[in-house]
Amino acid sequence: MEDLTGLFDESDGYDDASLDLGDNELGTRGVDDQPRMKGVGHFVPPPPLTVFVAENIITNCDWGFAGLGLSDNDLGARSQLGLQKLAEGVGARLGAAAREGHLPGFTHLRWLDLSGNLLLGADGMRNTGLAALTQALEGAPAHTAHLEKLCLGRNALHEAACAFVAQMLDAPGLAALRALDLSDNYLGQDAAGRAAPSGLVALAAACGRHYSLTGLDLSRNGGFDDAAAVKLAAAMRSSMASLWSTSASWFARSAASALVGPPMEEGVS
Repeated sequence: MEDLTGLFDESDGYDDASLDLGDNELGTRGVDDQPRMKGVGHFVPPPPLTVFVAENIITNCDWGFAGLGLSDNDLGARSQLGLQKLAEGVGARLGAAAREGHLPGFTHLRWLDLSGNLLLGADGMRNTGLAALTQALEGAPAHTAHLEKLCLGRNALHEAACAFVAQMLDAPGLAALRALDLSDNYLGQDAAGRAAPSGLVALAAACGRHYSLTGLDLSRNGGFDDAAAVKLAAAMRSSMASLWSTSASWFARSAASALVGPPMEEGVS
């Protein structure tokens, strides 16, 4: 891993490069395999590889990469403290744009892939890491926000996570967000698998306030059927006409299009 620190520097000219560290067991390797106990997700020491990535890669402002892939690393499976470290690193890099964005080797982070990481823990009941990521995005300066794509799919997120995602959408750190992937989750259900549409309502309201967002993927979400898609579209009437919510069927997408309405022509009110 230490060899990575010399991969991108100001002489490489990789302004649009992406760094993919996916599928490397960053969230589990090096963590003692002790018996699971109540609260273990909050108190297990942060995985050493997660800490290394957070402290030596993400926050290194000499690195010229615009995309960071951390998918399929089980970052939340064992330790929520590891996710906190990672969130702190993301927040530090987003904040550094205001202070060090002029450096030759600095590149604004434009996409972040955290899909397939069990962000709510293996039991779906831990929210420390997700809360830390939300806080990091809230603390970033809006005038330097460049993050355009965020992938949170395949994380077993349920209804309780919708409130955090809604907060993220309102956060300065996501002011420039254009695409949000929330596919393959359970956003229409609670932790016990029961129908719980209230989270989607909060998410829809946040989408309606976010005028940069042009892509929203909610495909293959538990509890998200055609009826939920229609309600979601109705709650997003004030958003841009190009915003799409991927739903269970073509009918729901058509309903969403009808409710959002066609693009307004200039001079028409």
